[in-house]
Amino acid sequence: MTPMTLESMDAAWRAVQDHYPAHLILSVAYSCHFIEAGMKKSYLEEKGIDESMISTIGPVVDSFDEVQKLAQIIGSMSITKLVVVAEEWHAKRALMILRMWLPPEFEIEMKTFSTSRFEKTFEPHPVKILGWIKSIRAGYALPWIIWNKLNEWITPLMIRRKMKSAC
Repeated sequence: MTPMTLESMDAAWRAVQDHYPAHLILSVAYSCHFIEAGMKKSYLEEKGIDESMISTIGPVVDSFDEVQKLAQIIGSMSITKLVVVAEEWHAKRALMILRMWLPPEFEIEMKTFSTSRFEKTFEPHPVKILGWIKSIRAGYALPWIIWNKLNEWITPLMIRRKMKSAC
């Protein structure tokens, strides 16, 4: 697991220690999602979290896909409050997208963390050049921050486009 993934798992574990969630929903991505899910679950189980408290969604390919899959699992579990763990530069955009898909009365609390180290990872994407850009951006703080700020600004446009295509 990358440093960012480990730090997100620690933040989720701390939320459980603070008596927040009754259930953890972990997001896993791309073709390695089964391996990633197993690693994340094992990590949390070693910290004392019961396996029955953990679900996974995936494979996800982007934030919109992730939230759509999350909305499905939330609906099946009758959840009314969500504690979201997100890296500090991604949190605002994640919240915007969550607000797009979840009912307005749904309670969302953000738990953010700062990653100590960035690490390049391969991020496949249907548009090949975006996959390479995302892979490079994951490895360094400055591209990560610029990517997230840029996407924060264009997310409202992307949301409108997604809403039109959903109709």
